[in-house]
Amino acid sequence: MTVTVESQPGSATRQDRILPDRLPSTPVRWMWPVAGVVAFLAFWQVVAVSVDSLAVLPGPWEVARNFAVNFDGSPTLKYLGLDITSYAGNLRYTGSIVLGGWLVGGTLGILAGLASARLQWVRNLVDPVTTVFGAVPVLVVAPFVLVWFGTSSLGKFCLISFFSAVTICVVAQSAALTLPMHYEEYAATLGASPSRRMWHVTFPATLTANLTGLRAALGQAWSLEAVAELLGAPAGIGRAIAVRAGTGDIASVLALIIALGILALICDGILSLVVRRLARWQTEKEPQ
Repeated sequence: MTVTVESQPGSATRQDRILPDRLPSTPVRWMWPVAGVVAFLAFWQVVAVSVDSLAVLPGPWEVARNFAVNFDGSPTLKYLGLDITSYAGNLRYTGSIVLGGWLVGGTLGILAGLASARLQWVRNLVDPVTTVFGAVPVLVVAPFVLVWFGTSSLGKFCLISFFSAVTICVVAQSAALTLPMHYEEYAATLGASPSRRMWHVTFPATLTANLTGLRAALGQAWSLEAVAELLGAPAGIGRAIAVRAGTGDIASVLALIIALGILALICDGILSLVVRRLARWQTEKEPQ
């Protein structure tokens, strides 16, 4: 005998009861970050007022005013010898090198990582490089790049590309190695060639991990470029920070650091939206 239990009107299933708690509304999700920013600015202002010295710690308003005044052009930067004399121009200089090197390095890293997971001879070539340079700090490698390429943007582009490729190669290789082989074996029984299995099975299956690796490499690329510019560059945010710090202009240093951080956050946010779009079958299961 079969017993059918009908749900009572107004009753909610277990999924209906849990779903609202796991997926808060958009205003609620944005409330805490905004509150954190406001609390940080308020704390900063209180400390700046207690210090009462613009030479030691300027307040948020003084830093914002400094950025607005020097956004389109700064006579001081021209006097200090920078090729680009505006904050906006230096942001473009740094951002173009970071994004260009990251795209090239990310593409090469994904290709090398997936290939090394399936071809032993490629792994024999790739693993020593990723093992050694994955543990070497950029401050050790950057001086050699300056000797070989000078202070031109080519050296920094190569530095960003190389370390981005190393970071993403490790992620792509690990994702491909942990992928169960029966997916590719089933595709092989249907007549798929190794190249077709790579691009139609392995690459889509490891897409989420590769995109996460790209986000990590992008964050690393911003710090690498800033360090490289601090060591020597004709322009860029890192170079502007170095010369401003040399003159004791704390407001300019803070304005440049915050501007670089905001630019990095914007790029990461755009990439995060791309990740959610391309891997929506996975991100839809996660709490927002």
